[in-house]
Amino acid sequence: MSVQGSLKTMSPVDVLGWLERRGLAGDLTVERAGTSRRFQVARGAVTSASSTDPAEYLGQMLLNAGHITEDLLREAFALQAQTGTQIGKILVDRGRVAEAALREILEVKIREGVYDAMSWEDGAFVFEPDDGAPRLAQYGVEVPIAVCLTDGAERATQWKAIRAAIPRPDLRFFVPDRSWLQRARPGSPSALVLEDVQHGLTVREIILERHALTFQVYQRVFELLQRGIIQPDRRAGGRDEPPPGTERTDPLALVEAARGRARGGDRRGAVELARRALEAAPADEHIKRTYQELERSLFAELSRALLKKFRVPRLLKAKEELAALELTAEERYLVGRIDGRWDLLSLMRVSPLREVEALITFQRLAERGLIALE
Repeated sequence: MSVQGSLKTMSPVDVLGWLERRGLAGDLTVERAGTSRRFQVARGAVTSASSTDPAEYLGQMLLNAGHITEDLLREAFALQAQTGTQIGKILVDRGRVAEAALREILEVKIREGVYDAMSWEDGAFVFEPDDGAPRLAQYGVEVPIAVCLTDGAERATQWKAIRAAIPRPDLRFFVPDRSWLQRARPGSPSALVLEDVQHGLTVREIILERHALTFQVYQRVFELLQRGIIQPDRRAGGRDEPPPGTERTDPLALVEAARGRARGGDRRGAVELARRALEAAPADEHIKRTYQELERSLFAELSRALLKKFRVPRLLKAKEELAALELTAEERYLVGRIDGRWDLLSLMRVSPLREVEALITFQRLAERGLIALE
């Protein structure tokens, strides 16, 4: 029989500890503010992890680790569409990724998913026990729950210090001593982050550019900041506070306003309002269902408008002009990938953005006259 509840009354740490003590096997799903994670548990270990966060998709993690290129990932997706085979198996069978490297990434995928879920203070969980049939771990990868709990507690402490120093993803930094750009080992995580900092990227833009997990980038930026290698760029910071009044808006009022926007035909605005409501009240089932309903409606609308026929986006301005414009992190990432070769669907699959988020961004770029969707 399944077990479910609120993460406010039984935290992810408590749930995982309970599964370990009982030696249970099955699927654990945790959900918060539109993001859900699913873990397979057996023999006191987590044997696989999946997530609705694109940054945690296997292809994105292989890109970040340098095992594949975006072009290789596009080819793998094309083969997957033809055969239905998992991305990891395609890449291993075709000799693109060594099986040992894949196992390493799958273990990181489990660990990072569990660590992040352990930080959730609200939301919901469901545990569905196995029917008795034994499950094999994917490529033999297993991470003991006890190890996850110990390391996850340390991660929580690290996050606290990092968030205090880097409170927002729109912050930029600069390198006061440019000799560090040559002193860092070429291709190392520090060298890559320093390169992005030098180019004026925000923390969020670095995450997207490197197809990286959020913690990886924040941790590296924090270390460089602590060592004095980079410093905050006070001239280029984002807003410290949301627009006046929005932080005090009642979540139920926001979701009703979202429904009003949808009735008026503004589905993008409706989804944004519903998203803010869900962030404010991630455990509210009514708000969650409304958000999901509005997002599905928007995705269907955008898919009909943009994906009904084969489209290859084209830049309408020179890259130098685009670089000088005020773009969101998502806009800047997608603009940097448009080269006249790849169609919308291929660009969406390889991007670290959710599909609906990518379509919204493409539409917004077209409305601004920055790209043509041909």
